Amino acid sequence: MAGITYESFVKLGNENGVNDITKDEFSKHLEGKLWSPSRALVMVKNGRKKAVEDANKTIEVHIGYPLGGRDFVYKGITIEKAKSQLIPFLLPDGSILELTEFGSFKGKHLYQTEVEVEVSQKQGAERMYINHNIRGVRILEDKIDLKRLMKDAKQIGDITEDSKYEHIILLGKADHFDVEPTFEGGNKVGNYPLMYNGKPCFNISFRKNKLWVRASCAPQKHSEHVLEIPDLLEVFKTEDVMAITSAYKDEWFLVVGMVKRFDFSEQGEYINVDATAMFMLPENLKVFLDTQSPAVEETSKPAPQPMSDFNTPPKPNEPTIYTAPAPAALPKPANPSYDKEKAMKHIEELKAKIKEGREILGDDFTIQGLRDLGMVSTSVPDTIIQKIIDESK
Repeated sequence: MAGITYESFVKLGNENGVNDITKDEFSKHLEGKLWSPSRALVMVKNGRKKAVEDANKTIEVHIGYPLGGRDFVYKGITIEKAKSQLIPFLLPDGSILELTEFGSFKGKHLYQTEVEVEVSQKQGAERMYINHNIRGVRILEDKIDLKRLMKDAKQIGDITEDSKYEHIILLGKADHFDVEPTFEGGNKVGNYPLMYNGKPCFNISFRKNKLWVRASCAPQKHSEHVLEIPDLLEVFKTEDVMAITSAYKDEWFLVVGMVKRFDFSEQGEYINVDATAMFMLPENLKVFLDTQSPAVEETSKPAPQPMSDFNTPPKPNEPTIYTAPAPAALPKPANPSYDKEKAMKHIEELKAKIKEGREILGDDFTIQGLRDLGMVSTSVPDTIIQKIIDESK
């Protein structure tokens, strides 16, 4: 802006807590510009802040395999507002590095890729987040072999509470397919269609005794799930999850994803995996499993029954929605993974936290209030919390 000198801008900065403005800052942010000196001061402050942040960032280069993606959504940011996606990147040592890409991914999934990433840290409410933002991608020629993924795969019983927020490769037989539920205020209000934004949207459940694992292909805006499942789109045209289950039940699948929830109930343990890639094993690998890996345990085979949500019974007018088998129908293994004593202890601790939260909040007591206080984990469903509240009245 004409009329203000460097000396005058320095004085203005000192009066407003922006000290020691340099001639370079004056030239970059004000000299010859049309905006006001006060706007230029804001730009100086932001420029200095960014310089500090940039100095704390590290640039790394990695070679590995991108394995699909999932849109980054969280409280207040719905799928429609999502700006970035998270991509699991398999490194040579078998570990998985989570990469962040703003917008669409410019690489090629399953192919060996060299990525340049910018590393930064952010402290969240529950844990420290280490962000690896993609700066550059170079696609190489080698495509990953499914045998390579199988080498690092976990079976259902290998997933523990310590796996929460970790990426895993899961190997198991499909029990059933289902639609993805929609939530509002933490409560289930409906279901997504099987095709959303032109992309498949569904979940697949695996079962071992009283342990259930549900892998979700959640709605997407930017990301692309890698789905190597023969005839999937054709079968989806039936818009019937019973038909989909019939087509793929007891097939072997490899699933790549992050463990998002690990819940206990008297009926068993329930694990949610936010999937980025799913592969149905071809016949040659299924034969390999049957002949070379006798330790792989098959899931039990109850008669197909409706199940739309692990903890929510289906509505009467939804015949294609599936519900979990009654506890009495479940087999009793010699070494059950479900620890009743552990589950009851977990419930008692939850009751105590809810009681304490009620005393603190008084008339303002709500489930969201409990979460805001940090009294209950976000992994505990509202339905379980509400049931405990109702029983304590």
